[in-house]
Amino acid sequence: MNIFAWTTWFPLALAVLVAIGVFQIFYMATTNTMLQVIVPDHLRGRVMSIYMLDRGLMPIGSMTAGFSAHWIGAPATVSYMGLAVIVLAVLLAWRAPVVRELAVAVDH
Repeated sequence: MNIFAWTTWFPLALAVLVAIGVFQIFYMATTNTMLQVIVPDHLRGRVMSIYMLDRGLMPIGSMTAGFSAHWIGAPATVSYMGLAVIVLAVLLAWRAPVVRELAVAVDH
């Protein structure tokens, strides 16, 4: 499921974390750019403040992850949370084709 969650070899864990960091930077830059391009000027501040709520709500996710790690273990928690992200991304791409269209529009 998740290489990082189940690896016991430190160099592999570091390599996977670097790859995850690269993808996270790509994600953050892409979503930020899409919001800046799409949102009208008079609403940009409001939309960006809502977008930044993910940083403010992070403690709730951390608490949930902590409880889960306590009950089922850290590797399983990381795996299930990673799987949840993948499932949600696929559902979003499938149910909201406008997201794909926006990604293509920003790319060109």
